[in-house]
Amino acid sequence: MPYTITAYQNATDLSSVIGLKDKPNAAYQQLSNLIKKADVEQIKKLIANRESVAAVTVYLSKEESDDRMEGIVSNLKSGYKLVPIPADAIVKIFGSGKLATLIGSIPKVVE
Repeated sequence: MPYTITAYQNATDLSSVIGLKDKPNAAYQQLSNLIKKADVEQIKKLIANRESVAAVTVYLSKEESDDRMEGIVSNLKSGYKLVPIPADAIVKIFGSGKLATLIGSIPKVVE
């Protein structure tokens, strides 16, 4: 790989974190509050590191990375709303214990 990302290598092993489900819930609530307040600058700051890592790992140019952020900002300004976290969501750990996400059941489509 022609790049080095230490974000994951130096990350905490999440499998040993007590109360792990509370952390993504809190982050989600923080983001939700910023979206409700339309605080675009704080949202940009909040996701800047994630976007930086994403830009490197998918080989985005500076222009492509800027376009990606502009798209996110445009969506936010257009009235984007977060989908609520399902009540039955569970924590799923990936990436050798370095990444976690909340996963809820997928609603069945009624035909």
